[in-house]
Amino acid sequence: MPMNEVINKHPETEELVETINQIISCLSKLSDEEKLSYYPLAFFGIFVKFQNIVHNQFEKYCIGEPSSAGYCPSRKHVFSDVSELRSFLKTRSEYIDYDDRIGELSDYIFDDNPFSNLFSLEPLGYLMLKHIRNHVGHESNSSYQKLLSARIIREDQTISEYFAKRSKRGKVHFDELVNSVYEYSNYIIEG
Repeated sequence: MPMNEVINKHPETEELVETINQIISCLSKLSDEEKLSYYPLAFFGIFVKFQNIVHNQFEKYCIGEPSSAGYCPSRKHVFSDVSELRSFLKTRSEYIDYDDRIGELSDYIFDDNPFSNLFSLEPLGYLMLKHIRNHVGHESNSSYQKLLSARIIREDQTISEYFAKRSKRGKVHFDELVNSVYEYSNYIIEG
């Protein structure tokens, strides 16, 4: 059974929901064979939108700005503005890897960390979703090895085949991954 369109609940997720719904519409018109080549690129596009939500909400929450749902986690460390936060997050390079820094520091910034569940190593957690995205985007051996060791894919399986394969719950993995992204984005905003 194909995934149904998702409903936008918050202004912060508008672009993500539009992208998901466009992709669902496109997929509904494709054969199973055609979907194989479409899944990786579709997931990549969805994940990038999701990543933007995570990064933007992290910045907002760090400076005390609530989400559109009125949620703002209490903070252990208060930043006066985004530039102070970015200065705090910087390492030796000018580039800030938000994913790494959020995962490392959010427990020290927030009393009730809204990102802790997200940065777990569970099969559909953010880090695994990121490894899948990295494999799609870079086809690197490193990301492939991480997917293998987490038993996300098998050695005889391409990422496209993984996306198309049905899970024990009866849905194709692509639909489950997209649903996880959608649910996580709402969780971050609603608290």
